[in-house]
Amino acid sequence: MHFPIDRSCFTRRCVRRSQFTLAALILLSCKGDPAAPDVSPMVTIAATTGTAALMSGSTVQLAAKLTDKRAKDVVNPAFIWTSANASIASVTAAGLVRGAVAGTTTISATAEGTTGSFAVNVSAGAPTRLVLITQPSGAASGVRLSNQPAVELRDAADNLVSTPNVAVSVAIGSGGGSLSGTPTIQATQGVARFTDLAL
Repeated sequence: MHFPIDRSCFTRRCVRRSQFTLAALILLSCKGDPAAPDVSPMVTIAATTGTAALMSGSTVQLAAKLTDKRAKDVVNPAFIWTSANASIASVTAAGLVRGAVAGTTTISATAEGTTGSFAVNVSAGAPTRLVLITQPSGAASGVRLSNQPAVELRDAADNLVSTPNVAVSVAIGSGGGSLSGTPTIQATQGVARFTDLAL
């Protein structure tokens, strides 16, 4: 015995099955790779020139990268750069950091609501000037000064320069006479303290 086959019903059933399969595939693609769970977006910052240790007056170029919740790089994100303490180190809109006053601060880059940070340590630069902190006095011929001079080494940003093995010399600036004692000594922790000068 033969039963008639309704081909139109068979076709409709196949179409429905195909539509269901297609919908399942679309749903799966929207959910993404189940083996790769979502992660928090992240901004990472690195120095492209120089290091995080800056001397006063020197610069370092920073670059930032933003990754999304799939840990994929975001193309051309717009970063906003800021410094936690611009008196220690400032930063431009392009991520160029310039050291100023000795100390430590944090440079931040923010894009699409996510922020990353980079620690910067600024040290004193090369000495550029001397600052007299103890004025010599009590001059008497052949007798040591009652107040011996003391001099600080300072850089262009007025940081105390504690670079070792820096020689400091004194001399009579005006008037007559000669200076005896030890007119050249090594600065210690940025300060040269004379002890035996006499006229």
